[in-house]
Amino acid sequence: MININKFKNMAIKVFDLQCNNKHVFEGWFNSHNDYEEQNSHRMIECPICSSSIITKRLSSPYINNKSNNTERTKSTESQKDIIELTQAQIIKNLRDIIKKAEDVGNDFAKEARLIQTGESEKRSIKGTISQDEMQKLEEDGIEIIPIPNFLKKDSLQ
Repeated sequence: MININKFKNMAIKVFDLQCNNKHVFEGWFNSHNDYEEQNSHRMIECPICSSSIITKRLSSPYINNKSNNTERTKSTESQKDIIELTQAQIIKNLRDIIKKAEDVGNDFAKEARLIQTGESEKRSIKGTISQDEMQKLEEDGIEIIPIPNFLKKDSLQ
């Protein structure tokens, strides 16, 4: 589980990025300055090859114009590639968020309640919780997100 209060009201800018190996993917940032700062410190990595040499690409909305079927097929294949890269970036971003969350182990429900009441510092936490505890937290208005198995890795624990 992860407490999502920290991320509730964040505005996100999505940029099309490309690594030096020509892989195209999306990056999500709080602002243009956030992108610039992360890129200048080589904190952005390609989800395909892990290169940190990244440039921002110009992006525009898709415009449907008349073309032959071959061009449409190439465009559709390109869009599928972008979707797969975007999904890979989303998963990587979620793993990064989960990795940074404080692991409170079996005290997740207790700590989530303390954060909700202001008795503990507001922060992202992760830990273990029973179905019954999860239901009680949700009934009390404490928002939590179960972490799916595909996001769990040995490096997150």
